[in-house]
Amino acid sequence: MPSLCRATRSLPAVVVATTLLVSGCGADGDDGGGLPTAPGGAAADDSVAGMLALLPPMDDDEIGIVTVSRWHAAAEAYGVPVPPAGADRDAVLDYLVALSTGDGGLAPASALLDLRTAASASTQEEFGFAPQAVAADVSAGLPPQVVSAARGDFDVDAIGEATRSGPVAVDVEEVEVGGVPVLRWREDHETDFDQVTALSPIGSAGRLGLPDEETLLYATDDDGIEALADAARGGESLADDEDLAAVAGALDAEDVLAAQLTPRPEGSDLTYEAVGIGLAWDGAARVVLAWSTDSGSDAQALASSVEELVTSGESVATGRPWADLLGDPDVRVDGSLVTAVLTLEGAPGRWATFLLQRENLF
Repeated sequence: MPSLCRATRSLPAVVVATTLLVSGCGADGDDGGGLPTAPGGAAADDSVAGMLALLPPMDDDEIGIVTVSRWHAAAEAYGVPVPPAGADRDAVLDYLVALSTGDGGLAPASALLDLRTAASASTQEEFGFAPQAVAADVSAGLPPQVVSAARGDFDVDAIGEATRSGPVAVDVEEVEVGGVPVLRWREDHETDFDQVTALSPIGSAGRLGLPDEETLLYATDDDGIEALADAARGGESLADDEDLAAVAGALDAEDVLAAQLTPRPEGSDLTYEAVGIGLAWDGAARVVLAWSTDSGSDAQALASSVEELVTSGESVATGRPWADLLGDPDVRVDGSLVTAVLTLEGAPGRWATFLLQRENLF
């Protein structure tokens, strides 16, 4: 693997809601389609569970909402071509908009792919990787300690060259963190509004890690990138959280294209340990919810509460009956895990607002 020059040398939230994805053009060697192949020929894991494994462990009060977007999986599901390497910005924006608005429904997951900067900045030009090269991205944590990661097809040399000559060139240094080459600029959480970038509309400090050609890591402080590097090298990760892992597995079993996961929010009326919501597609949008509980009896009680809510309860945010928003409920119990699959009425992107608004489903 090409490596950056050496010297040596928590945690992200997701914000979410209506804006989306980023900029740019193409990366060398990216034919614009499919999941990247990891060393040894195995496909890099862009599942929800696989993306959890890229993030470091966190305490429940640090996690916020874990957000995952699986761009290439969504493109395949919707029949939207992934632009080839070298595609112009309009083609890339058309691709991102098709996946995120209208019938798309994907929500922004990390600063590595953010439509808010797409009109004015290009990750291809400034940091050497194209947005369409990102197969999936994930973030978690609470500002300012945000950590993010992406799976895709990345040219390490091109990323180093672009970053050294781009808007952070005056501050960037090449270091190594836990065996991972890292491009580092500015001190922890520092901002410079005169040097906004495609990764930060406020010119934040950055730590861009490149453990291999299928993975990008991103944080705004040294502790964050150190924790990401450790997870990327096989250390402990969020995937080792049994409840989050159980929820991720349930979402993956329904082939969700995007997901949000979190420990039980304080003040919830429901009894469980972790919850997740995801968007799936089988010709129409489906919402998948999964809760991990402490016991089979808790799961049975929760399933009854959920079924009653979605059939006769109301949304806290809108006051509308859940039956007007979510249809055909299929609520299942498997040991201590509860899963609900429902059709989604209206715009597919609505799914991403439910957890953020702390609806009574959570």
